[in-house]
Amino acid sequence: MAAPGDLCAFPAVPRTAIVDDRLYFMGGEYTFQGGVQNSTVQRLYWLDLTKGFPVDGLISSNLLISRQALDNSPWDSRGNFFVDPNSTTLYNFARRENDHSTQSSVIAFNATSSQWSEVKVLGDRINYDNLDVTATARTVVSGQGLNFVNSGNDGPAKGLVKFDTSVPDHVFWTNETGKNFPSTQNGAMEYLRAGKAGTLITFGGYDTSQRNPDFSRDGHPFALRPMEVIQIYDIDSNTWYNVNATGSIPQARSAFCSTAAASPDDSSFQITMYGGYDYHSQNSNEDVYVLTVPSFRWIQVSSNNNREASLDKQVGRNSHICEVYREREMIVLGGQLDIGSTTVNSASCNTSYPAIRVLDTSSYTWLTDFTPNPDAYSVSPVISKVIGGSASGGATAKAPIGGFNNSALDSLFSKRVQRFTPPTRSSSAPNFGGTSTPSPSSNHTGAIAGGVVGGVVSLAVIIAALFFFIRFRRSKSENWAKGDYSKTESKPEMEAEMEHKMKRSGGERTPIVEADEGAARMELDGAVRHELAGGTPIYQLSGSPTTR
Repeated sequence: MAAPGDLCAFPAVPRTAIVDDRLYFMGGEYTFQGGVQNSTVQRLYWLDLTKGFPVDGLISSNLLISRQALDNSPWDSRGNFFVDPNSTTLYNFARRENDHSTQSSVIAFNATSSQWSEVKVLGDRINYDNLDVTATARTVVSGQGLNFVNSGNDGPAKGLVKFDTSVPDHVFWTNETGKNFPSTQNGAMEYLRAGKAGTLITFGGYDTSQRNPDFSRDGHPFALRPMEVIQIYDIDSNTWYNVNATGSIPQARSAFCSTAAASPDDSSFQITMYGGYDYHSQNSNEDVYVLTVPSFRWIQVSSNNNREASLDKQVGRNSHICEVYREREMIVLGGQLDIGSTTVNSASCNTSYPAIRVLDTSSYTWLTDFTPNPDAYSVSPVISKVIGGSASGGATAKAPIGGFNNSALDSLFSKRVQRFTPPTRSSSAPNFGGTSTPSPSSNHTGAIAGGVVGGVVSLAVIIAALFFFIRFRRSKSENWAKGDYSKTESKPEMEAEMEHKMKRSGGERTPIVEADEGAARMELDGAVRHELAGGTPIYQLSGSPTTR
């Protein structure tokens, strides 16, 4: 049953990322029970993935944690999140309209300290002026600090842009478009650990180099790219290749989502695709396909327990975003749920239209609850039946039918990049060279290099936090005893920050909920209202339509 403040839907595409076992999302258009309907919200939201939660209806307000977005940080639906190599920082890549300064920078959010900062970025000023990052495909190279976005639009960011955070004090971006770049909008791009430095796989969406011959009928200027045409980018050599996939070729589409997983022995990679939009039929899709690599074969899978598909035979979802958790759980966020040509969830709080869905990509079962500690990914029998092997790998199909059309691809797909293991978290926040939003608590310094030094400093921080916490509690008790209630507010900001640090240092991951003086609060008195400290309201702006 819906309750005031529950998240009902966010049909426009938000930007998302999983950082520090938290699922972050910002931008797009939101509908809350008893609150805003189909409107943009100037906030960063996240869910704690160390805890399970239901995904068969609305998202409870008790699960949502949020932070006010800075005024100078683009927070509408246009943009992408990039991530640092330690998966602790979000970089908000988006157009900063009417900003003509000579300084190139992005706004970053540190997941450890829950602080915003402005980070200088070397390279072209591609996040300003003519940049349009709508309808882009983004992928993150885990553990390397490399992020790629494929825009295909006009302006200085046209093509493939690499955002490099491998050295926190020297964040930079470059245009890596190169020869034979596939100009694409609303398609997919996935990173695979194939090759010396990894490989990008792109497919689907619109081919912006080809005009739509049926423009007068369909109203879209570009032609859909055939789904059997797969583009491959070798990161090490900055080279693009084309491969034609075989198998059960999906219908051409845009505005779908995908995630990737590797078999336990790295003999194959599975890219799972869900949903999408076909402008020819003006309908959305509810199907699930898998592109298995390196055999490059499309396989249609029958997903189990799909309550959404039972709503109507013409039901489908588009303009959603997917993130994969531990290579197994595909988390589907938002999107437009259509029945035929009618969008039914844009301003709806119907529990039959889930705001977030989760697909187990080992069993291809839609889950009713997110599982915080899923079993390791294994290859589904429906996949191994086609490529050989078993749940643990052992694929015998190592190339497309008839072989690769370029010997360089044989070499590329014979190599593997080492798997990335997320680092152990500490209570110290990394220093990413920016100016942090003022906080009444501590001043967060840089991440400490070296295990020994890091351990000593972390211990010192914990002892200091305990010392000040005890003094603070003692002072608060004395204030009560003296009748001075003005100094004994409930859950003061300093106390909240210290409690968070102590819990994190002990292994418990308790998120900060609005611990700074710029933070907003949500009141659930039958309507959702966002306020700044001091009672200043934030007026919600009308959202822009989603590009499909």
